[in-house]
Amino acid sequence: MTAAEYNLLDMDQKTHLLWTYGELLDERVDYGKSRTFMYHLQGFYVEISINVKDESIRRVRALESPGDWNGYLKSVSLEELLSSS
Repeated sequence: MTAAEYNLLDMDQKTHLLWTYGELLDERVDYGKSRTFMYHLQGFYVEISINVKDESIRRVRALESPGDWNGYLKSVSLEELLSSS
């Protein structure tokens, strides 16, 4: 399955695959609004956004384009990676 094929699934199918086979990698918090989790799933990456007020799932989608990574790249410290060399 590709990221594009995953994005065509309905919410129940997406979450079932994610909970069963996904590996949690990262979490971002938009305080007062949502928590967004990044998972690795069968060769691609999926993010799931959860509403912090009622714990409902707002969105589940596989990342398909470079722009999808912007929120995660801001949280990575390149200084740590460079200093360990």
